Amino acid sequence: MEYFINLLSENLICNSVKKASQITFCICIVLILNSCRKDTIINSTTTPLSAFKAGDSSVVTVNIINQTLGNGNNKTESVFLDVNKDGQDDFNITFNSYQHAGGTIRDFSGNVVCIHKDALLNVFKHTDSLFLHKSISTYTTSGYFSIDTVYTHDCSRISSNDKCDSVQKDKTDLVYFKKNDELNTNSNFLSTIQPFNHLADIRQSQLVSTKYNLTNDTAYNTVKKYYYCKNAAPQSESFYCCYKLLVSGKERLGWIKLNLKWPYLTVIETAFDD
Repeated sequence: MEYFINLLSENLICNSVKKASQITFCICIVLILNSCRKDTIINSTTTPLSAFKAGDSSVVTVNIINQTLGNGNNKTESVFLDVNKDGQDDFNITFNSYQHAGGTIRDFSGNVVCIHKDALLNVFKHTDSLFLHKSISTYTTSGYFSIDTVYTHDCSRISSNDKCDSVQKDKTDLVYFKKNDELNTNSNFLSTIQPFNHLADIRQSQLVSTKYNLTNDTAYNTVKKYYYCKNAAPQSESFYCCYKLLVSGKERLGWIKLNLKWPYLTVIETAFDD
């Protein structure tokens, strides 16, 4: 009898241990699944900040990135940003600096992409005009009389009599902030793929050079095109792009800190109001 009682006790204890293990396993699975949810990273009882200054790390959580993109190799590089560290990427920054013939790095392109459905970028809409500037110079050298005519398309008037060549309405650009500029939720935000191309509004110049031989008055024409970068974003100094992330129905502000030093773009850090 005592043997059967001991055997029964052992079975009960074994079953209890198995059930406890199963319950513990289930609890672990639930915790893991919850940890993957975007809205669990934020305490829903906290009140989001409606405004704060760019660069003020005392009110936000800063994540250091320090990754540099672009080296003139004609290859697009990218950085994925999980701004609130919940395991889901929110933005992707791509950048490519590329060379013209001769190996000179002349152009670059890139994008800031909202890849999370609740991620928005601070932008503004405006009308962008392109103006045509014409300049003529003459000179004599080595038996030739030369006339150089340069046609330049620029986003602003080089001289007061430059004519408007084209108009682009409702152009969307990122807003660039300097340190201590105010970021606030009342600004205009969009979920967008925002090109970095406007960092370098391409100013195109075309040179038409006509050379006259002073001996027989023979004309020689040469046409060259040059490209210059007129940067909207600060050069060789840090600037901030503001974003807004909707978490559990609440708007959370943050910034992406960048530095554009031709031909490189460095993603310095992200900050998030948690």
